[in-house]
Amino acid sequence: MNTQSSRSHAILQVTLKSQSKDGCRRAKLNLVDLAGSEKWNKQAVKPGVEIEEMKNINTSLSALGNCIAALTQSGRKHIPYRDSSLTRLLQDSLGGNTRTVLIATITPRASDETLRTIQFADRTRALKQKLHELAEQKEKQADAVDKVHKYETQMREKELAIERLHVQNGLYQQQLRDGERQIQMLMSQVQALSTPPKARYADMDTGNQTPQLQWRKIECSGEAPSRRSGHTLTIVGSNGFLFGGCDYAEPPGPTNDLFQLRIHTNGSCDWSRVAFRKGPLPRWKHSATLVDNKIFLFGGFHNATTRFQDVWIFNPITMEWSQPVPQATPRASMAQVTKASLGWPGCPAPRGGHTASLINREIFIFGGYGGQGYSRRDFDDLYALNVDTMAWGKVSTKGKGPERRSGHQACAVDTTLFVFGGWNCTTQFNDLHIFDTETSCWSSVDGSHMNHTSPRWNHSSCAVLAIPNAKIFCFGGVLGQMNEYGAPGMFANDISVLDTGTFAWTVPEINGTPPAPRADTTLAYDDKGSRLMICGGWANLWFNDVFSLDVSCVVGPPYAITGVRPSFGAITGGLLLILEGIDFTPKPVIVRFSCRKGTIDVPGTYVTDQTLTVTTPDFSMFPPGDVQIRVALQGDSFTTTFQLFNFFAVTCAAKTLAFGAGVLSGGASAEPITFFLQACDANGHHRTRGGDEFQASVRSLADDKELQTSIQDMDDGTYAITYTAPIRGEYEITVQFCGTFGGVVGTVYGFPLVVTFDDAMARDMNRMTGKLVMDGLSSDLVALTQLIEECGKGLELDVGLSGTPAEETAALIQLKEHLFTVDKKGDQTRWLLEKTKSLLAFLATAVDVEKERNQLTLLETSWTDLVQKVPVVAARIAPRLAAQSSRTKGDITVYHEKLLVYAAKMKHKGFWEFETGMANALHMLDEAAVEFAKEDSAFKRMRHVAEIFECLALMEPSEKIVQHVARTLERLRTVWTVVGDISRKLQMAMELLWVDLDGAVLEDEAKGMMNLVKSAGKEKEIKDSNVYQGLEALAHDFLVSCPLYQALRHPSIQSRHWVELMQVTVLIFETRRLLVQQTFPNPIDHAELKFADIMELKLHRFQKDIEDLTERAQKESRVELALQEVDAR
Repeated sequence: MNTQSSRSHAILQVTLKSQSKDGCRRAKLNLVDLAGSEKWNKQAVKPGVEIEEMKNINTSLSALGNCIAALTQSGRKHIPYRDSSLTRLLQDSLGGNTRTVLIATITPRASDETLRTIQFADRTRALKQKLHELAEQKEKQADAVDKVHKYETQMREKELAIERLHVQNGLYQQQLRDGERQIQMLMSQVQALSTPPKARYADMDTGNQTPQLQWRKIECSGEAPSRRSGHTLTIVGSNGFLFGGCDYAEPPGPTNDLFQLRIHTNGSCDWSRVAFRKGPLPRWKHSATLVDNKIFLFGGFHNATTRFQDVWIFNPITMEWSQPVPQATPRASMAQVTKASLGWPGCPAPRGGHTASLINREIFIFGGYGGQGYSRRDFDDLYALNVDTMAWGKVSTKGKGPERRSGHQACAVDTTLFVFGGWNCTTQFNDLHIFDTETSCWSSVDGSHMNHTSPRWNHSSCAVLAIPNAKIFCFGGVLGQMNEYGAPGMFANDISVLDTGTFAWTVPEINGTPPAPRADTTLAYDDKGSRLMICGGWANLWFNDVFSLDVSCVVGPPYAITGVRPSFGAITGGLLLILEGIDFTPKPVIVRFSCRKGTIDVPGTYVTDQTLTVTTPDFSMFPPGDVQIRVALQGDSFTTTFQLFNFFAVTCAAKTLAFGAGVLSGGASAEPITFFLQACDANGHHRTRGGDEFQASVRSLADDKELQTSIQDMDDGTYAITYTAPIRGEYEITVQFCGTFGGVVGTVYGFPLVVTFDDAMARDMNRMTGKLVMDGLSSDLVALTQLIEECGKGLELDVGLSGTPAEETAALIQLKEHLFTVDKKGDQTRWLLEKTKSLLAFLATAVDVEKERNQLTLLETSWTDLVQKVPVVAARIAPRLAAQSSRTKGDITVYHEKLLVYAAKMKHKGFWEFETGMANALHMLDEAAVEFAKEDSAFKRMRHVAEIFECLALMEPSEKIVQHVARTLERLRTVWTVVGDISRKLQMAMELLWVDLDGAVLEDEAKGMMNLVKSAGKEKEIKDSNVYQGLEALAHDFLVSCPLYQALRHPSIQSRHWVELMQVTVLIFETRRLLVQQTFPNPIDHAELKFADIMELKLHRFQKDIEDLTERAQKESRVELALQEVDAR
C-alpha cells in the first residue's frame, strides 16, 4: 500500500454512485491503517529520511488526537482538521456524515503502547456519529454558493455603476433619434401619465382582460420534412423555408435538406422539397437571417469535431444557393472547408449555437461555441457582417457584456440587440443584456426574465414590430440548472413576451392546445397572418409538427390610437368623439368599446391619417365606468394600444338628492337662499360630472305668483339653486329633471314641498352653514337614530313560549312590524342617509362636522346591520309565523262571515226609502257612518294581522265588501244631498208670482236639476234604489211641467181658456177618482196667485190636453188679429 515505507499511514477510498430519475446518490468508504507512534531513540534512529518519517507520523497522530479532543468538548466550534493531511482526509470519518469503526490492536508484549492505544480508543469512542443523506447539506451549500455569487454580482455592479450610467445615457440618446413616430408616442405616454390616477389605472378598475392568444396545430399537406431539431425556418412573404437540422434517421445526424412551406390565406399550409445542385453542407444549430428577401446562412455543426464558419445566401426567387466569397465545395474535405473559410478576413471562428441578427445593413453574430476537435470553447465575442461590402469585423464594445454562452437568443429591434438566456460549460443563464449598436455599449436589466426564475437555454424567440413598442416572443427551451453530474433541465412550452420599451416580461393568456414541450425549435413570424409559427424540435425525441400562434391581439396593426376627445359621455350614447392617432389610412373604420362585461363595435369615419370620428353607442346594457377604445381598419385586428373613455350613468330624478337651507322652513324673507341638488343615477351612485338640466319652480301660495330662480352647474354632479322669498308666507318648490343625456323626465324626489319664510328671521339663517341648516342636520340625525334604535330593539324581541297565546301573538306581531318597518322604510331611510351624507360633505369644506360625520358613519353601519339581520330574524320566527298563520286564516273566515251580516243589515236601513225624508235620512247616514268607522277599524286591524302573517290574499273579499259599503254610504249621502238641493230650489220657485214667472229660466233650472240627479245615480245599486227613483220622479215631473207653464204664459191664453182648462182637469181628476178643487181662480183675473198654486194642478199629467188648448188659443189669436185688420181696412 505504500512503497516508500512500511510504517506510514495507509488510506484506501472507495466511492459508490447510484443514478436514477430522482437524482444521484453517492457513498464513500474509507479503509484506514494508522501507523503507531514512534518512540524517539536517537541511538536507534538513523539520520535522514527515517527521522523525517517519524516526525510526520507523530505530527499527524498528534493532530488526530487534537481533533478528537476538540470534537468531544461541548461548545467547541473550531475543529483543527487543517493541521495535517491525515485529519483533512479523515474529516468525514471523524466528525462528518459517516459511520466509523475503530479497531485497536493490542499486545501484552508492549504494555506501554497498549495502554496508550486503549486510552486513544476510549477518547475516540466518545464521538457520536449518525449516517444520513446530504440533501439538506447540499441545499445549504447551494444557498451559500448563491449568496457568494450574489455578493460578487453586487460588487461588480458597484464597480461598473459609472460605466452603466454611461450606457444608459447612450440608450437615451438613441430614443431621442427615433423620429417623428416615436416622438408622437412619447407625447401620448406623457398625456396618459398626466391623467388622474383613477384613469391611469383603468385596467384595474374596469377589469379589462389580458389579450388572449390562440394556438392552432396546422395539418400540412405535401412532402413534409422528417423529424428534426436545430434547424432554421425563415418566412419570406407567403413562403417559409426550412433548412438543415439534426434529423431522425438511421443513424441520426445533420442534414442539408431544404423545404418550402406555402402559407395560404385560409391558414392551411403545404410542404414541398426544394432540390439544388450546389449548397451548404449538412449542419445544425446554424443561423439564418433574412436580408432583402434573401436568406443568409452562417455557421453550424456538422459533427462532434467539425464546425462551420461559412456564409451561404439563398435566393427564394431563383431557388439557388450562392456564396459571397469562394469557399470549399461540398465534395471537399472538412479540413479543406475550415481552411478555406479562414481565408475570409475578420471571419468569426467556427461555431454553432450562436445568434445572427440584422441591424441596419449588418448581421451581428454573437456567442455560440466551437473549438478544435472534441474540445468545446464558449464565445462571448460580437462580429458584424456588412451585407453590402460583405466584410467581416469584430465589434469593439463598452460596458459589461454577457458571459460566454451558447443556446441563447438574440433579437434586433431598431438599432438595439437584445440577448437573453443560454448556457456554457459551467453556468446556465436567466438574464437580459442590451447592446446599442450606435454607442457600442452593453447594458443589462436586473431581475428574472422570460417570466421564470430558473435559467433557460436552447429556447427560440422572434421580434415583432408593434405600437408603441416592439415585442419579443420567447418559446420553450430547457429550464433549470444542470448539476455537477450533467443532469438535464425540464423542457418547456410556455410563451413569454418582452415589451422592448419598458423591458417588462408578461405571460399572455393563451387558448387552444399548445405544442408539446421542446427545445432547439424555431420561431418565425408570418406578418400577413399576424402569427408565429414553429416546426420540429427536440425533447428526448424529435418532432416535425407545425403550430401557429395568433398574436394579433398583442402585436396589433401598424397604426395606433393616441387620444380621444372628449373623454367622457353619457351611457345612452349619441356623442361625437374625435379619435387621435398615427398612420390611419382611408379605409372602413370599426371602433370597439370594451369593458369587463362585453364589447360593442360601431362604425367610425376616417378624417385624416391622424384623426377618426365616431359616435358613441348606447352602452346601457353594461355598467357605467371606464371602457377601452380600440380601432381596426378594414378587417385588421384591433389596435393593441387603447384610450380610456368614461361612460357615466344618466341622472334619475327619483334618486336625486336635495339639501340645504332653501328646502327648509324658517328662512328669512327678502334674502337670497340656496339649496343644492346632488344628481344620482338609477343605482343611487352620485354623478361626478355636470351637464344635466333641471327646471326649478318656486311659487307663492298666497298669490300664486312665480318667483325668479337661478341654477348653477357646479360641474361635479351638484347644482346650486337660488331664489328669494319677497315676503313672509308659504312657498311651494318644485324641481323637474329635464331628461338630459337620454334620461327619463321626472320630478326630483321629495318635491313638491312647502317651506315658510318670516320677516323676523335673521339673514344668517339663509346661509348654507347657518343655524337653519345645522338644526335641520341635527334633526335628521336624531330621527335616523330613533328609527334605527327602535328597529334594532324590536328585532331583539323575545317571542318565546313563556306567556299566554295572546301575549305571544302580540309579541310576534310587534316583531314582524319592525321587520316591515325596515323593509317598507328602506328607500326613505337610505335616501335620508345619502342626503345627510351629501350635506356633510358640503359642510366639511367650511365648518368642522367631524363629530356628525362619525355619527353618520355609525348610523350607516347600524342600518346595514339591521338590513342584514332582517332575513336572519325572519328565518328564526318562520316556524312560529307558520303556526300563527294557520290560526289567522280561521280568524279571517270568521271575520268575513260577520262582515257579510253587517253588509246585509246595511241594505235595510231607512235611508234607502224616499219617503224617509232628507232630514231623517241624513241623520241615519250619520249613525251608519259612525258604525262603519268602527267596522273599518276592525277591518284594518284584521288586515294588518293578515299582512304580518302573510295571509293578505284572504282579505281581498272582505276588503271589497268594506270598500263597497264605504262607497255606498258616500253615494247615498250624495243622493240625499241632491234631494235637499232640488227641494230647496223648488221651494224658492213656488214663492214666485205667476205673473212674474219666466218659463225659459225655469226650464233651464229644471235641466240643471236633472243633471244633478243623473250624476248621483251612476252605480246600478243606487240607481235601482227607492230614494233615487223618488228623486228622479220629482225632477222629471218638474222638467216636463216647465214647457207647459211656459205655454200657459203665452199672451193668446184668455180667461175662457183657463175656464176650459179647469173643466178638463176636473173631468180627468174625477175619472181617476181623485179629490180635486171644483173651482179655481182665473190667473188672468187674479194677479196674486203664486207659482205654488199652479203647481198644485200637477199639469204634467195633462200634457196633451194643455198642448192642444194652447195651440188652439194661438190659432184663435191669429184669426182675431186678421179680423181686426179687415175691420180696420
